[in-house]
Amino acid sequence: MIYRFLTTAFRILKKNLGVSLINILGLSLSLAVFLLILQFVSFELSYDTFHQDKEHIYRVESQFFKNEELTDDWATSSTGYGQALLEAFPEITAMTRLYSWNSERVVQYEDTKFREKQVVAADSAFFTFFSFPFVAGNPETALQEPNTVVISESYRQKYFGNEDPIGKTLKISDIQRTYICEVTGVFADFPVNSHLHYDIVYSWATVASHWKNMDTFWYKHSAYT
Repeated sequence: MIYRFLTTAFRILKKNLGVSLINILGLSLSLAVFLLILQFVSFELSYDTFHQDKEHIYRVESQFFKNEELTDDWATSSTGYGQALLEAFPEITAMTRLYSWNSERVVQYEDTKFREKQVVAADSAFFTFFSFPFVAGNPETALQEPNTVVISESYRQKYFGNEDPIGKTLKISDIQRTYICEVTGVFADFPVNSHLHYDIVYSWATVASHWKNMDTFWYKHSAYT
C-alpha cells in the first residue's frame, strides 16, 4: 500500500518536474526561514532569564519633567538613589549599583597594559544579586574592601596568562587617579544573552574612599541602580 502511494507520488513529481521543484524549494526555504526566526525570537526572549530572582529585579530610571512634560528618560540614576530607596521602602530586600562614569580605563599588570572601554565599579553585593558564577574567590566578599577587583576568565588569560591572578595587583587609571587593586576573584564570562557585559569590575568602596558623599549624592546621574 505504502509502496503504491510512493510510486504514484514519484510519477506525479516526475511528470511535473519544474512545478514540483519550485514547490519543494519554496517549502524548504519557508521552513528554514521559520526555524531561523524561531531561533532568533527564542534567543531574544532568553535575555537575563538565567538570574535566580529575575522576576523581582528592577532597574531604577530617572525621568525629568519641564512644565509637567517629560523631557528626558534615562536608564541611569544618581549614586544616592539606591541607599535612599533601600531606607525608605521596606519592600526592597536588596540593592546593587554599577558606577560607569567615564568607564574607559588604562589597566596594567607589570608590563602588560591595555586601554579598556568597559571598566566599572560595583557594590559588594553585585555578584550575589546577579547569578554570574564565580570561578575563583568568594562572590560575597570579593568586592567588600577598597582597592579590590574581580576579572572575567577571558581577562585572566589576557593579563595573567596561565598564572593564578588571586592576590596579584592591577593598576586601573582614569584621567584623575590610579587605583592599585588586588585581584580577589575571577568570574565566568558573562553569557551572550546578558544585557550586562563587563570583564573588569572593581569595588564601589574604591571610588567611595575618594568620594566621601558618594552614597548620598543626588545630582550626577552616573550609576545603574
